[in-house]
Amino acid sequence: MLESLRNRRRTRGWRLPVPLSENRGRRLSAARILGTLIALSLASGCLPLALKRPPIGMHLHGEPHHLAVPVCPGERPVRLTLRAKIGDAPQDVLWTGEGFTGLVSDGLAIIYFTDWQHSIGSVDPKREMLIYLDTTAISIADRWVPSQIPYDLDAQREYLISRDGGYNQVSVAELSAVASGLGCPVKS
Repeated sequence: MLESLRNRRRTRGWRLPVPLSENRGRRLSAARILGTLIALSLASGCLPLALKRPPIGMHLHGEPHHLAVPVCPGERPVRLTLRAKIGDAPQDVLWTGEGFTGLVSDGLAIIYFTDWQHSIGSVDPKREMLIYLDTTAISIADRWVPSQIPYDLDAQREYLISRDGGYNQVSVAELSAVASGLGCPVKS
């Protein structure tokens, strides 16, 4: 009886133990299949593994506040979530939107908080928060820390992007030019 209980633990039930050599063969063939699928997906351009994470630009000059994100051709925002940030940990969801209806052109998605089919919550640009954006190709996360914003903002360079622990001002053209360096898949 004791021997049958030991065998039961080793075989996860009353099945006969599978020799190790048979398991290894199954794992190798599954690995080969997975490797082949990934290689085919990369060759066809379906997996954008070479995409870099673009910065999220926050527009502050006048109302309404909005975001701008460099995107690849055919890429669209899908979901945007703003979370409160206290210390190092994300907290409650402040605002979330799904079903983007806004403008995407010239390698740039201009995202107003009213450009969503479904949204809930409120946006306060004076509050520290984490920004999570899902597009049809990638997910992007960025932070918004109003206490680090420079006071001498240049009206010609209308977006702020977080870089190296601080913020840099960029123009629409500069932000749009970032899309060319994203490593977008080339459609043939």
